[in-house]
Amino acid sequence: FKLFLLLFWFKLLLLFSFLFLLLVVVVLLLSVIVLSVSWLLLQISSMRIGGGGYVVWRGYVAVLVFLACMGLMSVAVGALPGVVDEENFKKYCETTPAFESRPPPRKLSTLSWVHPPKTGTSFGITMVKYACYKLPYDTYPHRSEEVEEKMRKLHESGAHTQTLMGEFVVAHIAHNRSLCDPSIQMRKIVGHDPMNLDDPGVKDVAMMARDPRRRFYSGWNIHGEKGTPRHPADLYDYIDMYKGCQVLMLKGIPCNRRPQQTLEKLKQLNLHEMTEHVATSFLGDSNKLAFAGLTDEWNTSICLFHAMYGGIINEHELENIRRSPKGSDYELAWRSIKKDSDPYDWLFFQRVKEVFIKRLLLYGLKVPESLLDDDE
Repeated sequence: FKLFLLLFWFKLLLLFSFLFLLLVVVVLLLSVIVLSVSWLLLQISSMRIGGGGYVVWRGYVAVLVFLACMGLMSVAVGALPGVVDEENFKKYCETTPAFESRPPPRKLSTLSWVHPPKTGTSFGITMVKYACYKLPYDTYPHRSEEVEEKMRKLHESGAHTQTLMGEFVVAHIAHNRSLCDPSIQMRKIVGHDPMNLDDPGVKDVAMMARDPRRRFYSGWNIHGEKGTPRHPADLYDYIDMYKGCQVLMLKGIPCNRRPQQTLEKLKQLNLHEMTEHVATSFLGDSNKLAFAGLTDEWNTSICLFHAMYGGIINEHELENIRRSPKGSDYELAWRSIKKDSDPYDWLFFQRVKEVFIKRLLLYGLKVPESLLDDDE
């Protein structure tokens, strides 16, 4: 009992010490502001009553310096992860009255991007710009002359190349970490590698989820040569080979380039149970699966990410940097795919939509009408 009492008083002492230090910091900041304003007022008053041109000039300079400093401070604070710049935010995002009473944004300490194929390479811009907000505004993955020139030469020589995202990180970030927030660990922002959310060390995972019908049709129509072992000529054979992809990637199991011989092993997995586990255990846990956006609600997804985790919205985040070619029959073709052709990713996608809509309402963002369509 005495030990318990001692620990209690020790924790209480630590709490009061922390609050006292916090109070000291606040008082110091307020003192600096008061002194700055007092100095400014003094300069302005001397500008009014002084008879010499030098005094007048000094007053004007004081005003300009003060306004410039305030402007730079507002830009710097607005760009920080974990802080929402409302002027920047409302420039790109439709809000509701609930936006004014939204929860405060949380700064992500880790960036881990799970990227199922055909769910939006452009999300890499958001990942990079969030952690490395000091990068030049128009420098981002898939738009870097240095990287594009290097990739061109490597392709011409026949050498193995990484993804453009990987090359961008090597060229602009790996050796220049001063552009990035040192408190944010970029654990995985390149490639289509999976991550197991059951791993205790995995946290703050972000992803874009997609209607599996759209994802399958896009992948089957574009990726690879049809009629090869990894790319069946029949669409439904292709779906059968890669079903459950989005769920599997959150359980640490790769789904792209899946060899034919692993299909039997995958059939032994209880994908339905796995899907229920991922959907119920992680979708509502923002510490594990910090963010699940929707590929086909791109702008709204980018807005929700920044509402939840702060940072400046860069207009390039709203661009489709790897636009897939779509024929006139695209809409009809993907809608003709049966929803139960992949019951696992379909269930997962429906759960993601539910959580996505709840978060839009919570953070005061307008819910797109397309999300209220039962046929989607």
